[in-house]
Amino acid sequence: MRDRIVEAVSTLKPHDREAHYVERRRQVHELSKHIASLGIFRAEFLKDDFASWASAISPLVSWDLAVLTKLVIHFQLFGGTLVELGTERHQKWVDVVNTGAVIGGFAMYAAGSILSFPSSVSPLSPMLTEVNFLCAPM
Repeated sequence: MRDRIVEAVSTLKPHDREAHYVERRRQVHELSKHIASLGIFRAEFLKDDFASWASAISPLVSWDLAVLTKLVIHFQLFGGTLVELGTERHQKWVDVVNTGAVIGGFAMYAAGSILSFPSSVSPLSPMLTEVNFLCAPM
């Protein structure tokens, strides 16, 4: 697995760190989709063989940390949550994760926390949530 990722990124150019942030985000997203689409990584590997998965993804540390971060969030947090907590009806999303058709994210929101603190002390009080769907729900 590690050799396949080394070979894959050897033909790719890391994202342009000097580009405008919108362009950087686009580049990182496209690189992440491309690497995910190669089928080298699967969300199930985190459960079945984490050591091999971690070893395989490690070459990205010296290649492009932004892409590495996005892929870890995609496969480990997004895909891993589906694998560990999902039901049979979530399997279609695991397949989508593994093909890179959609690059997932992960967010947590503690609704009770806002009520637990006075607004002057709560770090969550000013928080706003915005969700943008880039594809039609499945």
